[in-house]
Amino acid sequence: MTQLGVKEIVRDDNTTVQQTVDKIAAYFKFDIWYHGSPIELTVLRTGSTITRWRELAEAFSHKPDKLCYDTVGGSIRHNGQIDGFLHVVDEPLIEGIDIYKHPNTSMADGVEWLTKRPLKLRKICKIKKQS
Repeated sequence: MTQLGVKEIVRDDNTTVQQTVDKIAAYFKFDIWYHGSPIELTVLRTGSTITRWRELAEAFSHKPDKLCYDTVGGSIRHNGQIDGFLHVVDEPLIEGIDIYKHPNTSMADGVEWLTKRPLKLRKICKIKKQS
């Protein structure tokens, strides 16, 4: 689903655009799907990984060899050392048709999903490597 013109949302109460988007998504009950990559993309290839967990996609954008977390939605530790890009899927998705749960993930159920077809992406931001 298109992300409701995120570029046009301006807040005067010091909330971030992402906080506003998250509130809108929760209100309308649609999911925002993220993909992190060390390169800027416009299309995601079939078989690529997406997630609803923004911070996980941000971590994967740094191409870590090791990544761990204690709880879903909690803090993430990784050893990635390159800058990356955070993208959102910029079209509607249907489970089972466009995406499916990663069958061989070491993460919690439903954290990682794989794409069944190429998906249109929109870059959200550049993510600087950890210090």
